Amino acid sequence: MQNQSSLQKLESIDYSLGINKLMVIGGLSFCFLIAFFIHFPIQRQVEGIVKAQLAQIPGCRMSFERLRIELFLPKIVLTEMRLPASCFGGGAGTKLPYVNLYFRGPSFSPLGLAFKVSTELYSQPLNLYYAAGISRQVIRVEEDKLSLSLISRISPQLPKLTGASKIDALVSLAGPRMDELKLSLESTNLNVPGQMMGDLKLPKIDIGNFSLKLESEDGKKVQLKEFIIGGVNSSIRGKFTGHISLAANAIAFSPISLKGEASFSPEFIEAFPILNLMLPQFTQVNNFYQINMTGTLGNMRPSSGP
Repeated sequence: MQNQSSLQKLESIDYSLGINKLMVIGGLSFCFLIAFFIHFPIQRQVEGIVKAQLAQIPGCRMSFERLRIELFLPKIVLTEMRLPASCFGGGAGTKLPYVNLYFRGPSFSPLGLAFKVSTELYSQPLNLYYAAGISRQVIRVEEDKLSLSLISRISPQLPKLTGASKIDALVSLAGPRMDELKLSLESTNLNVPGQMMGDLKLPKIDIGNFSLKLESEDGKKVQLKEFIIGGVNSSIRGKFTGHISLAANAIAFSPISLKGEASFSPEFIEAFPILNLMLPQFTQVNNFYQINMTGTLGNMRPSSGP
């Protein structure tokens, strides 16, 4: 009887009143959030933070036309982002039609916020990961199929390229200074199509394999762990290692110290007769010319290696 009486009491409870209260509280909370975002200048605050973070990137003073915050799939949208030529070491600079920063939660290294960044460069979609801390920023790029034609479009002074590459890069910034760099760029179908570069006519050059691996633990001295170009049947083959001392805000003036070897097919030497005048000064081992490279990235000076 006691159990039956307890059940009757439970059945007599009107739960709708509790549900209605929850709905009212939820509605008021939602209205409060909307009013907060409307009246509190949070967008202006975020815009100031983003501009301050961009200003800390050395040698690459990016800017944008407009910033807006979207609550659906929470993200920050930057429109018409301009990347000056200094970001690429020369050229004419470029513009990104949009940059979406999707909030991914807290970041623990650095301590701050983490975002997934989505954009488009010359019609190619690009995704990267970005973490912003109080005094440190980390950028991570992972792409399995990056079009190599982007390189010549960003830097017109370089020859046009075809093919695709896999890229894995990490850049860490402590304030305006880079304090860590890791870069791996690999391709199996790199080619240079026939083209004119000024008054020089370049023939088609089938390279094939390409691998570039860079590392820096302090952002000043960059170790060239691996630079490999060409395969067994390529018209040009080579491999180099060494280091680059980065010049602040002027990459082209960065001193280099590299050593390696290179080999050229008869057809390649015939296409570039000047090589017949230059190559005899280099020591040759197993058909590979031993080469040391000094000077700067913008003005390399080759000499014979050991």
